Amino acid sequence: MAQSKMPAPVLACNMKAIGPTERPRYDSLMKKIKKAVKRQRELTEGYAWDLDGTIASMPEVAESVTLERRCCPFLTLQLEASGDGPDYSVKLLGPEGVKAFLVSEFGLTGKR
Repeated sequence: MAQSKMPAPVLACNMKAIGPTERPRYDSLMKKIKKAVKRQRELTEGYAWDLDGTIASMPEVAESVTLERRCCPFLTLQLEASGDGPDYSVKLLGPEGVKAFLVSEFGLTGKR
């Protein structure tokens, strides 16, 4: 039995998915989140950011994830927290080619 090959998802954002009234909030959240990155880890399927929760709160990151999912549906975004400390991580994962996309779109350097 031959397996049908699923087409690879298109790695492109729909920039209109975040409207003009939400765009300033999204931009503000992303700036804050990038400032909160304590460590960036390269993963097999993407990257993880270990975040300083005193700079960007988990509800703020969850809000940005909600917006990001609309414009980049090919991304898998995961928030992880353990214990009761303020720090946590967010994973940005996806199909083949997503690492180069993330480096380009989010200004990731590949290492941090």
